[in-house]
Amino acid sequence: MVPRNASGNSDMNVPQIALFSYGGVANLGDDLIATVLLNHLAGDITLFCPGRDFANQEIPQWLAENNTSVQLIDEVDSVQLRKFDVVVIGGGSLLIDYDRSFGTVVYWLTVVKKAIQAGCRVVFAFIGVGNIKHAISTLLIQIIELVDVIVVRDEPSRQRLKELGVHRRICVAADPVFLVSLTTPAARRHDNGPLRIGVNLRSYVDLYSGSQSEHFDFVSNFLAALVAIHSEQELEVTLIPFRTHDDNDLQTLYSLAEQLKQRGVPSCCINSVPDSIESIRSVFGRLDLFVGMRLHSIICALVAGIPSSGIVYAPKNESLLKLAGIPQFIIRRNMNTADVTQILRKLMHRRVTADPFRVSEIRRKCETGFEEINQFSRHAARTNNQNRSHFRKRFRLHIIWMQYRLALLVRRLQRQRKIRLVANLFGLLPAYGD
Repeated sequence: MVPRNASGNSDMNVPQIALFSYGGVANLGDDLIATVLLNHLAGDITLFCPGRDFANQEIPQWLAENNTSVQLIDEVDSVQLRKFDVVVIGGGSLLIDYDRSFGTVVYWLTVVKKAIQAGCRVVFAFIGVGNIKHAISTLLIQIIELVDVIVVRDEPSRQRLKELGVHRRICVAADPVFLVSLTTPAARRHDNGPLRIGVNLRSYVDLYSGSQSEHFDFVSNFLAALVAIHSEQELEVTLIPFRTHDDNDLQTLYSLAEQLKQRGVPSCCINSVPDSIESIRSVFGRLDLFVGMRLHSIICALVAGIPSSGIVYAPKNESLLKLAGIPQFIIRRNMNTADVTQILRKLMHRRVTADPFRVSEIRRKCETGFEEINQFSRHAARTNNQNRSHFRKRFRLHIIWMQYRLALLVRRLQRQRKIRLVANLFGLLPAYGD
């Protein structure tokens, strides 16, 4: 790997990289992704952390190590990007339409657009691709054909891009958080001590079309399952948040902790997201078992060698547990108390960890993904991107963006027409032709 140019001197052989990642928004999974990318990408790196509510954002100190410049941004300026050879965008679920919004897809493909306009090469690094439902998102996906290197974190993401008409070569790697070192001489339980179980839950209300009643039903069933297990084997439950900004874990976890205490199950809730690799090791090192809902909470437990179960609220969780070789410990949202209890009991008795061979293979896939990105970045630093193929790329981008603007205009006109028709129906506006 080419070392970073820590001195800050300009070196034509060292790639100048603009890294766009979701670090610094009190989401431990995103911070871990950004940290791994910073530690494994070869070049001089400037980290751009997009977000809207800057007043509540703090960049963790461990993101700013190794002489990396960190900037919070809300809009991408192509002028800012002209000094960079490569724009790297990753990782996490960047391309996905939530229930009523296509804003995530538009944002990240806008970054691609600005990078191409600035003359940069573009890399998607370890991204996840979810359901793309909106017509505008499907239209904009054409821009991915203009991306130079595409590395996705799982096979389902590659399949979705192919189904959406992306014909470029796609490298299938794995989630980069698998490269975080969390294995420690953990203080495991004594035979006659309580079973220490870690739990991460998130609210999935309004995400992936999950309703509020579904959320409360699942939490109720999960609570009853923990109480049932406690009647067989004394438990000590540690509730671990992985996000404390915006889509917040703490409200769900505080409520669960209070209800567990009312039913006689010892429990405590960590009040903030762990802020360093050492604190993550400390939290997970004490656990005997783990049940997680957020993807990266499950990955941390697997990497730490803890027998784990995963709650599936999105396809990525199920894909992860199958990849790790433990599909028998999948907990689904629609399971009743008896089913959840059975899985927890099986996890408690069998203490099955992720297959070490599979984990090694997953890490090797991550390393292969970084090797491909770094090789391309070194090549980009030595070549001039202002050639005929780049001008063709910009022309095609211009055509796609015109189609996007036209689609937005049509959508706006259709919405205005619907509003006027409803208003006419209730007599709120004069009839057409008045």
